[in-house]
Amino acid sequence: VTSAATVSKRPPPIPAKQPTAEPQPIRIITSPNGAIATLDGRADTACSTPCALLAAPGRHTIGLNKPGYQLEHREVEMGDGAQEIPAVILRAFAGTLFLSSTPPGATILINGKAVPEITPAQLSLAPGAYSITIEKNGLKAIQSVDVHNGEIRRLQVTLGQQ
Repeated sequence: VTSAATVSKRPPPIPAKQPTAEPQPIRIITSPNGAIATLDGRADTACSTPCALLAAPGRHTIGLNKPGYQLEHREVEMGDGAQEIPAVILRAFAGTLFLSSTPPGATILINGKAVPEITPAQLSLAPGAYSITIEKNGLKAIQSVDVHNGEIRRLQVTLGQQ
């Protein structure tokens, strides 16, 4: 017969924590807000930032799309808890226009609106067609230019010549 005094009172073993297979939220923030976020390219997961997507443990790709901005992707490794990816700064579609004039120091109007820069200038412009006006000392020149995303254009204008 075993007496109660001789039985050791060990606490029961603590079971090892099993990783959950349940989807967990990935919090997504963009600047500017309003990008469409998708998980692994699946349209049925779409949400508008700031938002959260549910993802099972494992490696996933977050896609971020907003009209006028470049498509962004982020990789995330999900464990058994919620995650927040660092804020994603969306990059606007743009091209670069290097604008110079003879003589230099001319004022610049883009589609009739003055800009603070004077020639020579480096301008970042959204893709599209523009009317560029250069003015100095009563002389004026107008040029048309098409800007494409990622493109670098150079425009040299000589005032007084049309």
